[in-house]
Amino acid sequence: MKVQMESPSACRRILRVEVDSGVVDAEYDKVALEYAGEASVPGFRKGKAPIQLVRQRFSKGITEEASSRLIPQYYREALKSQNILPVAVIEVRDVVVKNGEPLSFCITVDVPPQFELPKYKGISLSGKKVEVTDEQVDKAIEGLRTRAAKYEAVTDKPVEAGHLVQIDYSGTCGGVSIGTIAAKTAQVGSGKGAWIMAGESGFIPGLCEGIVGASVGDARTVSVTFPADFRVDVLAGKQADYVVAVKAVSRQILPPVDAEFLKQVGVESVEKLRDEIRNGMLRQAEEIEKSRQKNELAKELLARSPMDVPQSLVAEESRKIIQDIVSDSTRRGMSRDEIVEQHESISSVAEKSSQDNIKLEYILDAIASEEKLTAEETEVEQTLEAIAARHHTDKEKVRQDLEKRGSMERIRRSIRVDKALELVLSQAKISIA
Repeated sequence: MKVQMESPSACRRILRVEVDSGVVDAEYDKVALEYAGEASVPGFRKGKAPIQLVRQRFSKGITEEASSRLIPQYYREALKSQNILPVAVIEVRDVVVKNGEPLSFCITVDVPPQFELPKYKGISLSGKKVEVTDEQVDKAIEGLRTRAAKYEAVTDKPVEAGHLVQIDYSGTCGGVSIGTIAAKTAQVGSGKGAWIMAGESGFIPGLCEGIVGASVGDARTVSVTFPADFRVDVLAGKQADYVVAVKAVSRQILPPVDAEFLKQVGVESVEKLRDEIRNGMLRQAEEIEKSRQKNELAKELLARSPMDVPQSLVAEESRKIIQDIVSDSTRRGMSRDEIVEQHESISSVAEKSSQDNIKLEYILDAIASEEKLTAEETEVEQTLEAIAARHHTDKEKVRQDLEKRGSMERIRRSIRVDKALELVLSQAKISIA
């Protein structure tokens, strides 16, 4: 076997393989004999046709079968001869399989990057002091009261900030209906029976503030100015007028922090409530700070480890990120047309993120190997349980699906790289600002 290798880029290899004709002839003869034993040829009993006739009659099928056996075998041998462990097979082309001639084909693969493991112990990071103030606890309790609030109709006074107001509205911009200008986002143009909180910023900038002072049955014109970065491009930076009719007004009645309220939230005293809120907020703040430190650490590791990464992996990761962005945008109410309009920026963000994600995983995987970190079976089980809970399914079903797709090793690698990042963080020199 002859193998010529080209390296068009840091992570791509092209192998041109040629195998002696004797190997092709032997495999061709073997397949032809198998065909002869099963072939049905007019004028002959099954399996009794002359081999030469079988070879002529079934030449195409014999050649294809011989090819399907030889190429995988010599593909693997060619990679082994060049000490290549591919991360992806890009294509197999220029295949020549003919009886009496050498087998030749060209295969393109992506390979892992070569890079120098950076110094990862004792990296300096800036930390932020984590604390929860009394004011934050007060605000959280106010939030609990708000969620438990009741509403009563207001008929004896005009709309005040904080009132819940039901309105009908329609807008024009430059004398043209906004529903016509921004047809893809109809809720910006008009609505009926919409409930808004007076005095607060809403989905139409200035509208909620503009109804303060109105009464039930009133109709007024509210002028608004859309910000330059407004999500509906055709309205960004423009002025508009909305005719707003007030249909109903309600005021919020917050429950007192009394025994009944404490019972509803499941605590015995105000002190216990404040302690639980403070501890919960503190845990959350610590997790947020730890996540921020990990992000800073990841940036530092990336800066210390310049490398090229396989473009096939970048493309695959980009597709996943784009799917996540589109799914999140759809949940937030963005239309398909708006998403299409932002395709270029979404793709750019996805490619940059995928490059960094793949580079970081290679770095952390190398650190995990250096530190001999492994994924314990208990950790694998916990990961499977988390995936099952996230998708509202059974853990064993998740395991079977992952094993079927050959992704269990991916789970173990993910655990290893997470442990590597935790290790690097534990060894970092963190100065609290």
